[in-house]
Amino acid sequence: MSWATRRVDSLCEQVVDCPHSTPKWTDEGVRVLRSKNIRGGRLDLGAQASFTTEEHYSERTKRAVPRSGDLVVTREAPMGEVCLLPDIRCCLGQRMVLLRPDDAQVDRRYMLYALQSWHVQSQIGRSKGTGTTVSNLRIPHLCALEIPTPTMDVQRRIADILSAYDDLIENNNRRMALLEESIHLLYREWFVYLRFPGHERVKVVDGVPEGWRRARLADLVEQVRQGIHPSLVDPSTPYIGLAHIPRRCIALPEWGTAADVASNKFRFRERDILFGKIRPYFHKVAPAPVSGICSSDTIVMRPHDPRWFALALAITSSVHFVDYVWQTAKIGAKMPRANWKVMRKYALLIPPDPAHGEFNDTVESLTGQIQSLLVMNRKLREARDRLLPRLMDGRIPV
Repeated sequence: MSWATRRVDSLCEQVVDCPHSTPKWTDEGVRVLRSKNIRGGRLDLGAQASFTTEEHYSERTKRAVPRSGDLVVTREAPMGEVCLLPDIRCCLGQRMVLLRPDDAQVDRRYMLYALQSWHVQSQIGRSKGTGTTVSNLRIPHLCALEIPTPTMDVQRRIADILSAYDDLIENNNRRMALLEESIHLLYREWFVYLRFPGHERVKVVDGVPEGWRRARLADLVEQVRQGIHPSLVDPSTPYIGLAHIPRRCIALPEWGTAADVASNKFRFRERDILFGKIRPYFHKVAPAPVSGICSSDTIVMRPHDPRWFALALAITSSVHFVDYVWQTAKIGAKMPRANWKVMRKYALLIPPDPAHGEFNDTVESLTGQIQSLLVMNRKLREARDRLLPRLMDGRIPV
């Protein structure tokens, strides 16, 4: 069975192109959504926080004030990403379009999934565009996209099925955030506030608890700079670029492949720690869930011994360490870069056994749970993505 199709503009109350001018950026104020905030059908507010003034917000929302339930589609960089807006006060940055579905014509959640389907994405891919250096989804082409439109009851049932997967994924994301916060809290309690188990009975001299010892980051990890050209590895080899590493989050949900890139990269192994070198204040730190290649703008840290992994990860992903790296970063021609020669000197404390073993076991358990949830989410996304085209073309009755 295949559904009849209708144009996007016939299913919407409004199709509003965002202003083409660059927003007036500020450190705080009204949030501005950017293309990089929209990936895989979701709005990721942690990808990069951007703001503008109230005055500029008013200018950018003259034609339409974004509201809960609106859809936002990216016109380029990348083209055709889409998300459903939650209840947040915001305006749109450049290269984005606001769609306000007509509730009498289409279910908003259904339209979100329809726009992600192969049927619609293939139409987007055929767009000629107007950009000179990047593909650009023109407004007339967006309006003319043909959306499969079964009855409203069927639309809602399809949306219910697909959103159940996304709800599970989002629930796992919240669980991972709590697990990661537990790691950071444990690190702060033990190594910043020195409130480790039994601390009441331990004498502290010059900031060092009895039995503990001072060390440097280089005592735990080494920098690995094993260069490789992507053409020399299997095309399916995992590739992790800076864009794949989330901000302030050690859970690395996705990656590309060596076939996606052409310039020289670094090799890394599973459980190496990847640190985003450019603009270290972006706080991009994550343990590698697989072996592969990564951007040469990544500092690859490898524990000298597996027993140092948990402590090294807790330290290098901490706010204290990232602030230290940022304050000591090399200032390049365009942007600051982390300096390994300074990073390796970062002062730290190492507890004695069995305290170190207790800390290690706890963090290993928490990171293990995070990795399990990441694997579960990948399987949920794969199952949803396999189901999506079959639901959209009516092969699976609902």
